[in-house]
Amino acid sequence: MKNHLASPLLVVVPVTLATATVALAQNLLDNPGFESGTSGWITFNGAAAGTAPTDPVRTGSGSLKLPGFGGFGVPGAYQTFPASPGELWDFQGYMLTPSTLPGGANFGLLKIVWSDGTVDIPPGSALVGNANNGQFPGIESQPFLDANSTPNTWVYTRAAGIAPSGTTQVKLFCLFVDQNAGTAYFDDLQATNAPPVGPPPIDFPTNNAPVPTIPASRVLAMYNSSGVYPNHPGINWYASWSGGGSNFTITNPPGSVVLRKLGLTFWGVEFYNPNHIDATPYNMFHVDVWTPNANQFGIQLVSLNPTRPAQVNFPPSTGRIVSNQWVSLDIPLSAFTAANPNTVMSMLEQLLFLDDATVGPGVTGGNFYVDNVFFYIAATPPQIQNVTRSGGNLTFQVASQSGFDYVLQATPSLSPPAWTNVQTNAGTGGTITFSVPINPNALARFYRVEVR
Repeated sequence: MKNHLASPLLVVVPVTLATATVALAQNLLDNPGFESGTSGWITFNGAAAGTAPTDPVRTGSGSLKLPGFGGFGVPGAYQTFPASPGELWDFQGYMLTPSTLPGGANFGLLKIVWSDGTVDIPPGSALVGNANNGQFPGIESQPFLDANSTPNTWVYTRAAGIAPSGTTQVKLFCLFVDQNAGTAYFDDLQATNAPPVGPPPIDFPTNNAPVPTIPASRVLAMYNSSGVYPNHPGINWYASWSGGGSNFTITNPPGSVVLRKLGLTFWGVEFYNPNHIDATPYNMFHVDVWTPNANQFGIQLVSLNPTRPAQVNFPPSTGRIVSNQWVSLDIPLSAFTAANPNTVMSMLEQLLFLDDATVGPGVTGGNFYVDNVFFYIAATPPQIQNVTRSGGNLTFQVASQSGFDYVLQATPSLSPPAWTNVQTNAGTGGTITFSVPINPNALARFYRVEVR
């Protein structure tokens, strides 16, 4: 079994009064130099043992051979280890191609992939290498073995990062992505881990989204974990064409279940006829989002036959999407119709959440948690249309909407104001009238109308 120290690794220094000794971090890999063929490794898509002198070998007598035959076969090998959130994992070694690789999607790499035992968990960030938070999450080593690599020359590569929350295991991969034919060799690999330093990062919400307070009579809810509103029937929250997903249970306080999509590019939601949504009675769309690692978010409403998408974006320049807190987004439906006037708002059958290049130039493939998805009717700002004096009363006329209460308020001063409720009228959809007695001995008063 070989240990090759290619770059600085974890060092343990026990100190006595007279001397100091240095112990290198233990290599966790079984058969890291492939002297015993591929023993200890799980291989796939044609991965095999390389043997000197027939095959390139960096040290010893063995190497890992990943022959690519084109068509994105992706030969590879991996080992699996138990892991915990907050651990530092470091994976490094050497790669070689015996001939110049074609340009495009031909490349070799090492990759660290964390999971909860069921699904892979996006890393969020990398200490060394590239963090892939998309469809195939993990930390990819740098540099790649690719068309720029000199043939028959061993190339050093490395990946390192912190295990994200939810981690129970890690897989360490050697991979060769082969759009066209080519071959990659790997040798003298090293994998180490270090215990967490401080508490693990919190990359999921530990509190509930705000409980909605809009009256149910003005809401068409698609999803709300609090159960304040009945949810619209027949909604598939994870359409197969968006890569799937899962619900997520809030851990503190317990009991709330919100929607989750890790490594979001586009997340499709389906509600086909007869469960389509007629949004024309409403003028607003609401959603609460939580993210640990993104700074942009897009929302798309789609009518079908033919497809007419309307997308509203919150790119980084808006400053609306911030990490580690619930963010409430209230969007006028007029913003969607402005984006695409041909979208049939009376026959919506898809909803998409997005974090890709169509949204903005910010982080893509972020992790998102979603709650309180609903359409609602918001009141237009009330305007006092007419003020008259009729006998001993002052009369106000105000345009109203049905389903809202209109409150006439007064204050003796505007600096500062101290508004008190004077009279409340229910909206009728037409003009409503407020009438208050005039007291000639009272100080002047200022009036306004508030809608609730």
